[in-house]
Amino acid sequence: MGELDEIRQRLDALEAQVNVLNDGQAESRRAADLFAMVDRDVADLKQAFGAQRHVLQALRDTQVEQGRTLVEHGQALGAIVVTLGSMQETQRSMQESMQSMQATQRSMQEDMQSMRDAQRSTQEDVRSVQGDVRSVQGDVRSLQQTLADHGRILARLDPGD
Repeated sequence: MGELDEIRQRLDALEAQVNVLNDGQAESRRAADLFAMVDRDVADLKQAFGAQRHVLQALRDTQVEQGRTLVEHGQALGAIVVTLGSMQETQRSMQESMQSMQATQRSMQEDMQSMRDAQRSTQEDVRSVQGDVRSVQGDVRSLQQTLADHGRILARLDPGD
């Protein structure tokens, strides 16, 4: 019976090793699944950051365009001021000059109204972009939380700790 007991002990030890290997294989699969989830989360983060960069670039482009427009308007207004100065000097002697100045003034008021309208539109665009940025920031915070959760799960699965 001694040999039979030894064979049983060896069989029991072998079965225990197989169980340990099976458990290790299942744990490896779970870890691989978690790594895949982390990879997807990182891809989502990259996409969110890319979208945020696009929004910021669009905002920058809008600001550059507005700067150019303001320079052009500044130059136009400078020319109008020079013209008005000249008109004021001749106003004393000519009634027709006065009528011409009134027409120029109406045109400037229309231009100013157009500029106010453009400014309102630009402010609405900026508010919209700011809302988009806040939305993207919320998405990034959510993804960061998900990554932190996955990190905690991975830490619990690490047999070395």
